[in-house]
Amino acid sequence: MLEEIFVDLVQQIQNASGNTYSLRKDIKIIDSTTIGLCLQKYKWATFRKTKAGIKIHLRLVFASQEDVYPEKITLTGAKSNDRTQMESLIDEMGAMYVFDRGYVDYGKFDEYTDKGIFFASRLKDNAEVRHLDAFKIPPESSVLSDVLFR
Repeated sequence: MLEEIFVDLVQQIQNASGNTYSLRKDIKIIDSTTIGLCLQKYKWATFRKTKAGIKIHLRLVFASQEDVYPEKITLTGAKSNDRTQMESLIDEMGAMYVFDRGYVDYGKFDEYTDKGIFFASRLKDNAEVRHLDAFKIPPESSVLSDVLFR
């Protein structure tokens, strides 16, 4: 029932905002947050000796220059690794996904590249990459580097 309400609310937001903000319509932000629960009441959600919780994984899209809204959501136990939800949240060819290091999965990155799914993520400190090409950046840009790695 809650999923139906969520889907209905997302549809209402999309209708009111003209679907998504045109300059950023293909950018999707993936993130998660953990919500702590009382261990005595929710033993099924145990993720540490003294803690219980759930994790909400969101795919956010732009409604305007300043506003984003959740387009897709999945719920897991708090113990679940973020990477386990990549299949359900990252699925549109041509879209640009932005996510943090919790979603780093080099095998999936290769699949996404082959499928035409674009992404940006901070790499883990121990990542081994090969520098393929560097692109010029305007002097006034706040971008520090634009490099293609493999």
